[in-house]
Amino acid sequence: RKHKAVCCPFRTGGSGSREKKQDKTSLG
Repeated sequence: RKHKAVCCPFRTGGSGSREKKQDKTSLG
C-alpha cells in the first residue's frame, strides 16, 4: 500500500488523503 502511494500519490488522492501528505514530505 505504501509503495503504491509513493509511486502514484495522485492516484490515491481520494482514499489516501493522509498518505498523500506524507508523500509530499518525502519529496521535500
